[in-house]
Amino acid sequence: MVRAKKRILTYAERMGLEDEKKDLTALAKEGNSEGRSRGVDTESIKRQVAHLDREIKEGTAGRISGVSKDKMAGRSRELEDKIREGMPSRYEMDHPAKSPGAVRKHMSWDQRNKAAIKEYKDIQRRINPDAPANIEELRKDK
Repeated sequence: MVRAKKRILTYAERMGLEDEKKDLTALAKEGNSEGRSRGVDTESIKRQVAHLDREIKEGTAGRISGVSKDKMAGRSRELEDKIREGMPSRYEMDHPAKSPGAVRKHMSWDQRNKAAIKEYKDIQRRINPDAPANIEELRKDK
């Protein structure tokens, strides 16, 4: 039996789930203090909160040992070099009318590097879960 690879939530996704959990918890407390007069189903809310807890726990990167982290950082640097190769510059992306073929260049670059970009983002989420994994930081200015 092959186990599916665990998906690591982005920082924004994790914060969104945390906010939703806070809102539901506040609603449950409000429903308990006012009783059933407002029609709040506290049991349903508790199930939703438990589900959110599970999602957050399963989507959060676990602790990484120093050796594993070093290997991941090395792989991340290799991927950065591969991703940068042929990547349109920031100027080309911001001024496509002044850079003929920039859109096609970007589309072909994106297609060629789709797997590398995904792996790079996954590694970045594991190494530093509280920072956004953004490949735009790799783009050259000119």
